[in-house]
Amino acid sequence: MTGRIRSLTKHEVAQALRQYQSWARYREGERSDLSYIDLSGWDLRFAYLYGANLEGSRLTSAKLTEATLINANLSGADLTGAHLPAANLRQARLMRANLAGAYLGGANLSDASLLGADLQGTILRRANLQAADLRHANLQGADLPSAHLDGANLKYANLDGANLYEAYLNRANMRHAKLLGARLACETLALTDLRGVRTNWFTRMSARNVRHLTDEQRRHLGMQGAPRAGNAGRARRAKNPTTDLARRLSR
Repeated sequence: MTGRIRSLTKHEVAQALRQYQSWARYREGERSDLSYIDLSGWDLRFAYLYGANLEGSRLTSAKLTEATLINANLSGADLTGAHLPAANLRQARLMRANLAGAYLGGANLSDASLLGADLQGTILRRANLQAADLRHANLQGADLPSAHLDGANLKYANLDGANLYEAYLNRANMRHAKLLGARLACETLALTDLRGVRTNWFTRMSARNVRHLTDEQRRHLGMQGAPRAGNAGRARRAKNPTTDLARRLSR
């Protein structure tokens, strides 16, 4: 956060919110500036904040169920522990925002920019993150089952310990992503760029995913295919580490 929270009374904040929503819905009045204001714990369920400038604002533990935040600017905002189920954040700007521990189940974050955002422990079940920019984002321990990450850019993202069970990662860019201890039992990894990804003995992948990996993806994961029947004994004796990796990932 590059600025300071403005010292506004609750009445002034409420007035600014009403004024902005009136402008956004009906183009009445002036477009109020909502940047660097304190909205911690505010009940903003179903709020209409299309295109709002909330840069650097404090929204910790705020309730934003089904709020409309399309194209909103939330860069550097603090959304720690915020509740945003089914919120619409399509094309929102969340660069370097803090969303640690937030609930975003079923939220729409398609085409959103989350460059360098903190999403540690964030719940993103069934969230739509298609074509989202998650480069350098911290997703340690994030919960992403059935999330749609098709076409998302996860280059250099930290997904250590993340749960990607039945997630969709078709054509996602995961180059140099960290996946230590992550659960990669994805619905699809078709055409996913896995160059330079980092895994360890605690990274898990479903047997179905392993079977459908391309040869190129296997190389990027440090795998080789299962040894031919005639060479099985020799492979076991040699304790081929890449074959061990394939077996480990598919356990």
